Amino acid sequence: MKREVFSVLLVATAVFSSTSAAQERNPNVVTPTELWSIDGSANPGGIPDLIAWRQFFGVLTKRGPNVLAENNRRRSYLKHYLGPGCVAPPPSTRPLTDDDIDRLLVLVDNLSPKVSALHAQAAIIKGNGQPSPQASAQLAELESQKNRLILDLAGTHEMALGADATARISAHVLNHVKSHTKIVSVAIPSSAHH
Repeated sequence: MKREVFSVLLVATAVFSSTSAAQERNPNVVTPTELWSIDGSANPGGIPDLIAWRQFFGVLTKRGPNVLAENNRRRSYLKHYLGPGCVAPPPSTRPLTDDDIDRLLVLVDNLSPKVSALHAQAAIIKGNGQPSPQASAQLAELESQKNRLILDLAGTHEMALGADATARISAHVLNHVKSHTKIVSVAIPSSAHH
């Protein structure tokens, strides 16, 4: 199986000015030299747990209409990284069984419609025109709800899967997924918002 690399873009809104006078008037203007990134292969501890769990559940989310192909893709990923004979087993944890994988995929499939509904609400807010403080607050609340759903699933899947399977999944997410994640801030010129 190909090595999977996860990428996350964190979008930082920045206002660029063509004159240094504008920067003098506003010392908070972000310049390209202030952009940053975290490379999980060099600094896995710099990747927030939430981002790693979002990446993991994102990989396990169905993406296409072909149910059989999607289920095979998801099961192959889990067996490759967490099943018997996996490529890099986390220490002192047992491999996931087919039953563990089935239960985990049911949990993810139950999460997906909730996250999709939040995405749909965000799309409506974004499609309503000009950004406003009220729209920004609504979007931030939707993002917070999505994060809570993901962290709740990350924290409660032990009830459905047991301690051994949960330990193996957590070790995978907090080690493998983090080490294959890169976070990059992106500055968007103010003209991109109009």
